[in-house]
Amino acid sequence: MVVWTRTPTSSWSRAVISTTLIACSKCLDAPLAYIGMIGSQRRVSAVFQLLNQEQGIPPEKFSRIYAPIGLDIGARTPAEIAVCIMAEMINVLRSGPARSLAAARRVRDEQRLLRATA
Repeated sequence: MVVWTRTPTSSWSRAVISTTLIACSKCLDAPLAYIGMIGSQRRVSAVFQLLNQEQGIPPEKFSRIYAPIGLDIGARTPAEIAVCIMAEMINVLRSGPARSLAAARRVRDEQRLLRATA
């Protein structure tokens, strides 16, 4: 499953974040092989923070979500980004060795959790 909520302007609104929150919270416990969320690092962080604060979802559950979405192939155009996303889905399906864009976020999140518990 890929979560994508479109914003009509360059800035994202609370309504769009709310829609993303609902979609992500419904997916986290579902038996899905792939959950990806399209969005900037700022937006992803905001959604995860709100899921934790407003719905009490533990940050450990966010490791299931691939965000930012896709493999790091230097994609720039919409077509390249689509290839990057599908490549990540195939990589997950086949248990491939390719590095996800979300891997760096996961490392940062784990380090943040370790610092918070130390």
